[in-house]
Amino acid sequence: MRCRWSCESAVCESFFRNVKWAWCSAREIYEASREEVEQVRAVHPALMRHVGPPCVVRNGRVAPRCTEGTHFCGVPVWRSYPDIERRI
Repeated sequence: MRCRWSCESAVCESFFRNVKWAWCSAREIYEASREEVEQVRAVHPALMRHVGPPCVVRNGRVAPRCTEGTHFCGVPVWRSYPDIERRI
């Protein structure tokens, strides 16, 4: 007897609902953080050199600039932060 996996099952539906929820939450967090960065830039532009991911803050000050080592995300955000489009 073979088991069949069906997306009609409650477990599968629940899984995909949770994946969609997590993606939407990640997108909301990303957009909220971008808004906060823009607010800081508008009020205190000099603070922008201290705002951003570690590779942006460390760029030109500490080597290596990426703290992730071999897990580098592949996006050179230090070149144009905060004007960079990230896909989530």
